[in-house]
Amino acid sequence: MNTRRRLMALAAAIPFVIAARGLVRARRLARYQLIVRGIAEGTLTAPASGILRLSGAFAGVTPRDEAYSETRADGRLLILFPRRYGRGADLEGYLYCRGGLRPADYYAVDWGASGVHDHIAVAGRDLLTATPYAPNWYAISRRVD
Repeated sequence: MNTRRRLMALAAAIPFVIAARGLVRARRLARYQLIVRGIAEGTLTAPASGILRLSGAFAGVTPRDEAYSETRADGRLLILFPRRYGRGADLEGYLYCRGGLRPADYYAVDWGASGVHDHIAVAGRDLLTATPYAPNWYAISRRVD
């Protein structure tokens, strides 16, 4: 009987764990949402280089106070928010893509013994691996250098 109660308590806790995970993700992305809104509304603009320098209220949102923005030919807005930098051009962060990524956004690289992997490029940053994170959001990593 005791085991049954534990299983029932565990089963009852699962929806709360799932909801908490969603809240953590939403909270983690909230600081980037204002920047996304600013670019989408035109109050923030990225230069042709795609490097958006973050200052004022947005200073400290990314480690180097910059994000990478690109508008694709079909009008989709992509914004890469670095969270951590590694050796060379390696990084981890989040990617916002209005409308979501499409199969045509990916290109395959044959890494030999480790196999063929799909990558994307955003505003001059290449070899990025994208993992779905939340609607229109992807966890991004680049670990090559």
